[in-house]
Amino acid sequence: MKLRYYADAPNYDDHEQIIDLLYTISDKYGITVEIERVNNRYGSIQVFPGDIREKSPEDVYDRDFHYNRTLGSNIDESPSQAFKAAGRHVDIDGYVGIIDDGLVWATTHRGDPIGYGPDVDAMDTTLGFLDQVANHGLEAIEEKYMDEDERERTVLEQFPTADVIDGTVHRDVVVGTS
Repeated sequence: MKLRYYADAPNYDDHEQIIDLLYTISDKYGITVEIERVNNRYGSIQVFPGDIREKSPEDVYDRDFHYNRTLGSNIDESPSQAFKAAGRHVDIDGYVGIIDDGLVWATTHRGDPIGYGPDVDAMDTTLGFLDQVANHGLEAIEEKYMDEDERERTVLEQFPTADVIDGTVHRDVVVGTS
């Protein structure tokens, strides 16, 4: 699982803040981050902990968004409605997506929640979502596309590898039967 920033955001300050938050998320939680530059507005990115690639918005849309039923069900609208201006022009720069065997969720509003009004959840904005991940880690990511049972399984799978206890961790142990 990783976070992908579809860069460059139309607003320079948002762009810089997104990169800073991704760097923090990578450093603090070890979450893989990457940048897919679909609109290089601001020149090279000097320091970044993940991969940086450049492709056309159309190529990236076709690869990640086009006919993506998982994404559509997780954002409650079709990718073409959410990420194509007037149904034709690809409009993906400034958004962040969760990649888990493909794009499974993406922010649907650029920047921060200021100005969108009360109907927009701050977690659906790029900066609101990244801020939440920077503060809460993997949990903030998983709740966007996993149901509660899947999140619980993920925690159980992570526990044995965390080395918080000595010895062998046994799962699905039955106690009191003969």
